[in-house]
Amino acid sequence: PDTIELAQVSNAVILRPNHDFISSKFICYRINAERQKMQKMKVGGVFQVVNTKSMESFEVSIPPIKEQHLV
Repeated sequence: PDTIELAQVSNAVILRPNHDFISSKFICYRINAERQKMQKMKVGGVFQVVNTKSMESFEVSIPPIKEQHLV
């Protein structure tokens, strides 16, 4: 959320979408729908995570903003 100005987290990817092009609610639903795909992107030994390098290759198709609000 925009209300969080600062956070310290060791394993997190923060998305701040441009609301002119993508709805926060839509991107949340899309990423949750891709959970299984993301599980295959994990890296590391004992404690596996999806890191920012892994996320660079993660693609999400984005429909026009009007369609996103139908979710």
